[in-house]
Amino acid sequence: MKINKNILTLLILLLPGLVFRFILAPYTTGSDIPQFAGFADTFLRHGLSFYMYCDGSRAASEGWAYGWPYVYGPLLILVLGLLRLFAPGRVIHYWEGSTYYVYAPIDWIIAVKTLYILFDTLVALAIYFYAEKMGVRGKYAYLASIIYYYNPMTIYISSIYGMFDQIPLFFYITGLYTYTYHYDTRIGRLLTALLFAVSIGFKPTMIYPFIILAIDLVLNYRLKGLLQLALITGLVGSFYAPFFIYAPQSLWTYLKALRSVSSPTYASPIVYTFNGFTAIVFLASEHGGYDFKKITTQWIWLYLALLILIILAYLYEKKTIKYTSLGYIAYTASYWRVNFQYLVPTTGFTILLMLKEKRNFWTLTYGLLVLALIGLWPLMYPISWWAHVHIREPAEWVIKLLDSISLMIFDEVVYVIYAVILTLTQITLITCATLRQACKAITSVLGGIRIIKK
Repeated sequence: MKINKNILTLLILLLPGLVFRFILAPYTTGSDIPQFAGFADTFLRHGLSFYMYCDGSRAASEGWAYGWPYVYGPLLILVLGLLRLFAPGRVIHYWEGSTYYVYAPIDWIIAVKTLYILFDTLVALAIYFYAEKMGVRGKYAYLASIIYYYNPMTIYISSIYGMFDQIPLFFYITGLYTYTYHYDTRIGRLLTALLFAVSIGFKPTMIYPFIILAIDLVLNYRLKGLLQLALITGLVGSFYAPFFIYAPQSLWTYLKALRSVSSPTYASPIVYTFNGFTAIVFLASEHGGYDFKKITTQWIWLYLALLILIILAYLYEKKTIKYTSLGYIAYTASYWRVNFQYLVPTTGFTILLMLKEKRNFWTLTYGLLVLALIGLWPLMYPISWWAHVHIREPAEWVIKLLDSISLMIFDEVVYVIYAVILTLTQITLITCATLRQACKAITSVLGGIRIIKK
């Protein structure tokens, strides 16, 4: 089989990033990987009753490392359960005095991270295909893919900490590709529905960019769009249905778990807080002695303001890729608790936005700033922490390697300033990309009203 020369060139360009990921993967892990082993064990033990246990209330009896709830879609637990069959190593966790130790087995670390790295690579390839389809060819198409793949945050999430956000991102942008370029065929429509449903079935937060796409479906295809929307909703529902039909009470347990993690409060520790407003509130409360927690509950108003701006601008020029990408960026710009893994889709969507708006100077400028800021955090934070805290026999060379590329910043005030700048830069990016179009949409509506009155 003859391989396309451009694809071969891209694979060669991505190869060092792939090798670097696999070198680091076995020797580092974040806290979610051992916790996910507990989720998988519970699923293998209880099957379709899994969501009865998802709120974490029985974490100790189930042998989970932590009491964190499972708040993700059913497709993730199916995949984790399958991986656990091939990587059954035991998570070791115990108290020694006042210190709690958690160690992840290497077979489980490798199994999970291999999947994450695979999808990270697939996202980079998908971005290249987007670039070519949008008329961005040659070195700039390669650059778009490289900017994603070599961003320190995407490397950190897939190969050092270990989290799965690149999986729903891949399915979403692939669904967006088939919707944009192949929706005129029956197989294209079915594939589009399936890909979007799978994305949401892994992580419900992918609903945020889907809001714009749902509007686009209805406005462009009317009844057929509504039917397509119903099909996507039905497919997502079909992923959950076996669990909730088998154990109806588990639906309420799942909703309880979702409510527990979405109820605004202080986000701790502050160095992992990527919403600038929450970071300021937390710092002020911690050092000022006042309870400012209620302020974090107001995040929804900022989100709605950004969403309205995006919808108005979309109604003026109907660029689906642009505005569905902004739909996700609005989420990470406003949500009260943004964790670092949420910024992997932000990275992908920002690149798609820049490809679509390649002639818009301000969108490109602020898009690059957002990408640079996202990539800065893993270089600021002493990420070698994840090379020993959950690794029973740490590799000293990995710790030294990670320390050598780290700025080793420990001052939490620096991270608060960082979070504020990141949040404001995302808001500015959204504003620059939408304000002119939104104003024109409002002007058109007002003009229409005047004509009707006359």
